[in-house]
Amino acid sequence: MSAVDLTLLESFAIEEGNSPVKATADRTVRITVRPQTVRLRRDLSASASGRRWLLELDVAVRVPDPERMLVACQGFLVDTVDGEALGVVDEVEIGDDGQFALALIVASGWFGRRRFRVHAEQIEVLAPDERRLLVRKPAAGFVSLERRR
Repeated sequence: MSAVDLTLLESFAIEEGNSPVKATADRTVRITVRPQTVRLRRDLSASASGRRWLLELDVAVRVPDPERMLVACQGFLVDTVDGEALGVVDEVEIGDDGQFALALIVASGWFGRRRFRVHAEQIEVLAPDERRLLVRKPAAGFVSLERRR
């Protein structure tokens, strides 16, 4: 009996927010609003029949629109890229078109009394699963807004 190479093929979808892909310093993850397909291949050990199997999975990964998620990030924790805790997103300033966030108003301190603006260009990481943003701290620091009473 001769060995025959067979391929198992299975497709399934990963729901939004459950993507196993994590960005690292040495890898860039590009995000688009179109679904992407990732193909995974793995050689399986020989079966009792002596056949060699190759398991091949096509995974449809639906990637969310990051701009839409940024507009809806009220309540997210905000930290600097250096790990300093800054506060919580209290408000999102949206442009005239109603689709893009221009800046975030971050509340910090006891009862969120201190507030400051973080411009959208300062956002480095948007982590919706963790409900967290990492931002670049400007050299001059953040400009404080009027305190809440």
